[in-house]
Amino acid sequence: MLDNAKAYDQVHPKYLSQVLLKFGFPEAFVTCITNLFFHNSIYVNVNGFLTGAISQQRGIRQGDSISPVLFNLAIEPFLLSIVNNMNLTGYSLQHVKLPHQIRNPWISPAPIKVLAYADDVLSFVKSQAELVELQERLRVYNRASNAKINYSKSVAFPLHGSAMKSTDGQQIKQYVTTQLQMKWYDSHSTGYIKYLGYPLWFANHQRDVFVSELIGNINAMTDIIGSRHVSLYGKANIANTLILSKLWHVIRVVSLPQEVLKKLRSMIYQLVMSGLFPPLKGNSFFLPRDQGRLGLIGIGA
Repeated sequence: MLDNAKAYDQVHPKYLSQVLLKFGFPEAFVTCITNLFFHNSIYVNVNGFLTGAISQQRGIRQGDSISPVLFNLAIEPFLLSIVNNMNLTGYSLQHVKLPHQIRNPWISPAPIKVLAYADDVLSFVKSQAELVELQERLRVYNRASNAKINYSKSVAFPLHGSAMKSTDGQQIKQYVTTQLQMKWYDSHSTGYIKYLGYPLWFANHQRDVFVSELIGNINAMTDIIGSRHVSLYGKANIANTLILSKLWHVIRVVSLPQEVLKKLRSMIYQLVMSGLFPPLKGNSFFLPRDQGRLGLIGIGA
C-alpha cells in the first residue's frame, strides 16, 4: 500500500495540462481548467482576518467537485504504466467453473496488478525484480507529476499473511525494510492495518487490537452523550446516527465475534436506558417510531 504525500497538493499544472491534452480534451477546456486552479490568488481567513494574497502555483483544491476527477486523470498514466508493463505479472484470481459450465469455454480473468481509489494505491509484486520495476515506475511518475511517495508511511504485506519462507519472499521483505524503509506487516506484527477504512489482520491478536480500539472509542462517545441531558428518543437517534454508523462501514466486510456484538449491544442499551425506570423490554428498541417505539437499528440486522 503506497502512501501519496499530500497527493492533491502536489499536482503540477504543466503535467496536468499535458495529461488532459493527451486524453483528448479540447485545448480551450484545458486552458479553462488551468486558469481556474492555478496562477490565481488565495486569501486565508485566520480568526476573522484575511492574510495577504497567496499565489497558487500547484495543487488542486480538496472539496472542489471537479478535483477528484482531475486527480484520477493525473494518476492514470502511472496506473497504466503498471497495467501495461510486461515485467509486472500481478496476481491472478483462480477461476472456478460450476458443473453446468464444464463444456462452456471461458476466458481467465486478467491478472490484477494495481488497485487505486483516489490516492490510495495498492500494487501486487511477486519478486524483488518486480519490486524494483515498480519503484522505477514510481520514480518516473514522481519526476513527471511532482508527486511524492512517502515510503515511511507505506506498508507491504504478503497476501497469505504468514512469514515469508521462500527465497523470493525473503528478498522482497529485506528490500522493503532496508532499501525502501517501508513497514512490513504479517501475522507476527502487532496491531492491524487499514485499507480504504477497512481493518486488515492475519491473526486473532491483531483483531483483538482493533476490537479493543473500537469498543474504547464507542465507550468514550457513550460516556459523553450519557453525561448530557438528552431525551429518550434523542439518545436513540444519536445512537443510530453517530455511534452505530461507525460500524456499518466496517462490518460489511469484517466478521466480528458474537461476544463483541453482544458487548456493543449492551453498551447501546445502557446508554439509551440510563436514567429510565422501569426499563424497556422486548422489541421496544427496534420497532419503528410510528408504532410508538424507539426505532433503534439492531447491530445484528
